Amino acid sequence: MKGLLRTAACVLLITIFGLSPIAAQSDEGNPTMGGVNGYLVIPSALPVASTKNATITTGYSAIYDFSKGFAHIPYIQFGFAHDFEASLAVDIADKADMLLNAKWRFLEKGTTSLSFGVVGQMLEVGKTPTFAAQTYLASTFNSTFISWPSKTTLLVGYTFDNSLNTDIDFGMGFQAPLFKKLFKGNVDFLIDFGNVSYSKAPSGGNPTDRGMLNIGMRLLPVEFMQFTFVAADLRVIDILDHSGRAVSAGISISFRPRPVERPEPMPIVASEPEPVETPIIEEPVTEQPDLVSSDGGTDEDEGVDEVGNEEESTLETVETTLPSSESVPENE
Repeated sequence: MKGLLRTAACVLLITIFGLSPIAAQSDEGNPTMGGVNGYLVIPSALPVASTKNATITTGYSAIYDFSKGFAHIPYIQFGFAHDFEASLAVDIADKADMLLNAKWRFLEKGTTSLSFGVVGQMLEVGKTPTFAAQTYLASTFNSTFISWPSKTTLLVGYTFDNSLNTDIDFGMGFQAPLFKKLFKGNVDFLIDFGNVSYSKAPSGGNPTDRGMLNIGMRLLPVEFMQFTFVAADLRVIDILDHSGRAVSAGISISFRPRPVERPEPMPIVASEPEPVETPIIEEPVTEQPDLVSSDGGTDEDEGVDEVGNEEESTLETVETTLPSSESVPENE
């Protein structure tokens, strides 16, 4: 038995350190031993995570009770419409019990959820079956547990069976990160206690005798393939009572298709009309007629005469300034 527990612990640690660097994490969808979303044996108010697309989970829990021996619990779980959950589990030991779960979250406000659930049971299938049902009202909210941030659940309920004796149920559960830096936020510490278990006749633990305290650790669901998550649990059941003490290991694989995000259509914006360039019309240049002076000549002729007169006056000025040849004495 010690070898089995050692092997399960090694597999869990390898999974933690192997998948956590590359996998996306989801904090919902952690079945109890009976296949109900919750802690170790106490269900929480949170249904398995789902969207418009249904979530399908299949899993298996192995139990070793130190007084009864081995038991096996395979299960299948469905989540749909965000607030609903259903599951079917079979508890197989020297007898077989069938467990049918249904849960409805009718209130969700912030981090607080309220749910109503029922676990219908057919005990000792194949022999002389008996029937029982556990109904419960659960509230889950965020709080602290020994200064750790915790997801806390309070549960009250009633068990219907043939005896109808001491059937008022009460339970509490806490879930907090375990060595967050070491395990990179992928492992949680679990503890729950109460006078109720996952079944009226569980294969591990004895809640009718002074209640039972359970502790464990959980690998939160990590995505190792597209839309496919794996989770694992290690548990010690009814740790304070020798008669009902048991150990358990479980693993689950869930398929959670996410809705396809379609890109939003681009808004149609009316484009402003482009400005139209107005062509510039050049006016034709018309030649101005020559103006005729009063003496019958044109302005151009007058300009030529004025230029000629200026040149003649300039020459006369130069001639008057130059000395005549007679006044220059000749060199002998």
